[in-house]
Amino acid sequence: MSQQRKLLSDPDAPYVQPLIQQITAQSKTTLANWAIDYCDRRLMPIWRMFDPEDQRPQAALDAARQWLAGSVKLPWVKAKILACHAAARSAEHDPAAQAAARAIGQSASTLHVARHSQGLVFYGALAIAYHRLGANASWDKLEPCIADVCADMLESLERQIEADHPILIRLYGENDLPDMMEIWNQIVEEGQAFPQEEFLTSDTVASFFADQTCSVVAQNRQTSRIEGLYILHPNNIGRCGHIGNASYAVRLEVRDQHIGEKLVRDSLARARQHGFTIMQFNAVVATNHRARHLYERLGFHFLGTIPHGFRLKNGIVEDICLYYYDLEGDTDVQG
Repeated sequence: MSQQRKLLSDPDAPYVQPLIQQITAQSKTTLANWAIDYCDRRLMPIWRMFDPEDQRPQAALDAARQWLAGSVKLPWVKAKILACHAAARSAEHDPAAQAAARAIGQSASTLHVARHSQGLVFYGALAIAYHRLGANASWDKLEPCIADVCADMLESLERQIEADHPILIRLYGENDLPDMMEIWNQIVEEGQAFPQEEFLTSDTVASFFADQTCSVVAQNRQTSRIEGLYILHPNNIGRCGHIGNASYAVRLEVRDQHIGEKLVRDSLARARQHGFTIMQFNAVVATNHRARHLYERLGFHFLGTIPHGFRLKNGIVEDICLYYYDLEGDTDVQG
């Protein structure tokens, strides 16, 4: 008889990592809707087979949905979640049911802390594998099943993302370059955020974006139009090469659609993937209140101000602000 696991313990497993990377780039609301729906469809049937009379896990999911709809207060939901965890403890002799209830409790908790949605992965995938193969199945048999479940979770999360967000964040392609040049040059022309004064041209645009650690675009799924972009690269060289830097650009007419926030969130996730441990912004113009508010809301730390560090297009000199984000410590940037 193999030793029974209570949860998956390897976040770097090849079938887990793509899912966790996608989770870290999403908003709290998207993650909560995804996790709660997945639990209802895949995990509640496992619990009902164990104890059809115990409604505590279902009550936790229902309470979380009510909170998302704005009809109940968080303390009331927390009580339902605690009751769900108590239900899990009562199922100690049924590993599939216990893992399912724990996944449900973690998923319902996503509305409070976004990273709790990862509990759906670590408990839920194991619950489904135990349910399908039996709690005494060997790891050699369980692992391929868990990989399939993780793939199913990723597919369902991507459907939720598409439903919640008409904007797709992806790596750029050659066909995107004309739109990217247009958007970048719009920011340069405004003269309020980028230090560059020279415009990209058809001769320089390809090498400019290719030379970055990565260049990423925001594409409208319905119209296919590129609405924004960012570039990610080292902030310095050599012994400071672990510090990243990014620049963001969004079309003027869609700047009220939170595309910039999506780009910043994605850049933090990709910066980690590329081995950066800190993100540093050297020259955020003090009067760029929208960007500063976003950075501070997402957890960036304000370092200080350099007086008269940026010359606006009209010749007025403004202060610039320095910010940093600890990519190893400041991990919860989901809204």
